[in-house]
Order: sequence, then C-alpha cells, then structure tokens
Amino acid sequence: MTDENILRASIRGKVVSWYPLDGNLNDVAGGNDLDIGLGVAGFAPGKQGQMLLKNSRAAGLLTNPFPLTTSNALSIGGWVYYDGTPSALNLFGISFDFSSKNTAFAMAITTGGDVHPGSYPNSDDEQYFVEAPALTVRQCPVTVRVTDSAGNKATSEQVLRIGGYAPTNGFYFVVARFIGETIDVFVDGLLAGTSTPPMPDPRTDLISYFQIGQQFGGVNTNCGLDELFFCQAPLTEEEILWLYNDGNGRSYVELGGS
Repeated sequence: MTDENILRASIRGKVVSWYPLDGNLNDVAGGNDLDIGLGVAGFAPGKQGQMLLKNSRAAGLLTNPFPLTTSNALSIGGWVYYDGTPSALNLFGISFDFSSKNTAFAMAITTGGDVHPGSYPNSDDEQYFVEAPALTVRQCPVTVRVTDSAGNKATSEQVLRIGGYAPTNGFYFVVARFIGETIDVFVDGLLAGTSTPPMPDPRTDLISYFQIGQQFGGVNTNCGLDELFFCQAPLTEEEILWLYNDGNGRSYVELGGS
C-alpha cells in the first residue's frame, strides 16, 4: 500500500480544478471559477461541508484550454446525491463550447440508476460512452473459509456485488477516466464499466469549459453535487479508493491544498 503522503502529493499534482461547493462555485485548485450562465438552486449539508442542490447550472472558462485527442488522459469525479430524478446527459464535466453537441467528457446519472460518462467527440451524433447500472448494485461482504485435505485452513474477506436492485437514494462517489480511446467508470471506489474502442475521430476545437448541468437549452442538474474535480491525468485505482475513503470522502485540504 502506498504511503498516504505520496498519494496526496500524486493526486494534488494531477488536479486541474476542484469545486468543494461549500456555498459557492469557486475552484480552489486552479482558479477556474464557475461564473457563466448561473442557475443555483441552493446549498445543503453534503458529504464534505455543503453540496450544491440539484436543478442547478453553471459554467467556467478554463484558463488553459486543450484539445481532445486519442492521446489524452483525463479524470473527472465527485459525489452525487441521487434521489430518482429524470436523466440528464451532462451532470458535470468539460465541454468544447455551448452548442448542442458540446460534451468533451462528462458524467451523467440516469433516472434508473445507470452511471453514464461519455463524450460527443465531434459535431455528429457519434456519442462515445460507457453505461453501467452501478447504482442498482448492492455490495455484500462475506468471509470465505476453506480447509484442505491436510487440515490447513485459510480465510479470505470478499465482497459480493449483486445487481438488479432499485437504486437507493443517497450519496455515490463517481469517477470516470478517459485514457487514450478508453473510458472507464468507478462507483464507490470500484470499477463498474469500461467502453470498447475505437472512439470516433475527435474535433479540433479546444476543450474550453467546465460545466455543471448544460448551458445549451438551459439543462439543469438532476442530482446534488459535492467535491467535484477534474484532472488532466488518469487517477490510479488506489488513488480513487483513497478519495472514496470508505464512504467518507475527502476534501481538497486533505490533499495538502489550501
């Protein structure tokens, strides 16, 4: 297991923007505050401090826009508070502009509990995504004990994941990674789904905005949001588990940030 100080430093070095959403829309890591097209429904107690309530919308111009290529490595994530509201295909993430097909890499949660990170890599209808029914899964810890013919005993702690349940209202930690042509999604620290390349050829426009909700058509969020982040690098599975923190989450201050 990696030393916590090394994990903190590694994650902090990858983070471009971090939004605690503690009563405001400020970026405490990179200065990419959300100050465009605001529609703030309010704030309430969250996973860490406060969270932004659903039915909100905001955007911010990135200080350093960059292209989407098949060589990119990106991570987006944070806590969502699900309560069975309708689907919204841009809950939070990065975008090229404010057109109808503006999503470069964004997270979505459907009304049925599917987690859906994806991209409109070009101006056509070629959405590239992975969708996993992760909120319908229950995790059941079990202890496996075995004894061989010589009487030797061994014990192993395991977690069974059983799908098909109705989604439960509450907080979920969702992280999506874009690595080359592959998108994968983690829910509550565990891998929930992976896309199948190839990805459609991306457009040449620069990724210029971070959005909560979607500016095009005034589409608001369908979940509460807390401790959102964006990285121009892939978080490791160990880093994702550390941020999940057994369901307690982490703040940017815990990374050594101010």
